[in-house]
Amino acid sequence: MFYAATPSYDDALQKAVDVIVDLDDLVRLLLVRLPRIKPWQRSLADQLSNAEREVQILRMTISLERAANELTDAAMSLRRTVRAIEAGLRATRADAGTRQAVLLLVALSDSIARMMNGLAATHPGDANSEGART
Repeated sequence: MFYAATPSYDDALQKAVDVIVDLDDLVRLLLVRLPRIKPWQRSLADQLSNAEREVQILRMTISLERAANELTDAAMSLRRTVRAIEAGLRATRADAGTRQAVLLLVALSDSIARMMNGLAATHPGDANSEGART
């Protein structure tokens, strides 16, 4: 499906993509810098790998111009994965820097989910969106 998106939709999508890039960069940095000596570090690395896959799914969903519900589903799946990382880290002896990085991941994933929900309301490719009616 190819469509001409409205400028406001394009701007909002670009802002969401910028946040996705930031989240992806942080996940990759954590994966590179995280030692895998202790069990919680290995578990965190596995969870971060899952988050990295979720980011790729979200990126592909955007690049393939999928339906609005698929955008929000991919964003919410990423958000659930990041929230699971945060929950799993609470019971560990993780250092403050790692904890702060994970809290930033949570904030970024929440922001992405909100942005995707907002974009879904104006998605030009959907019959039920305002952009498709014009």
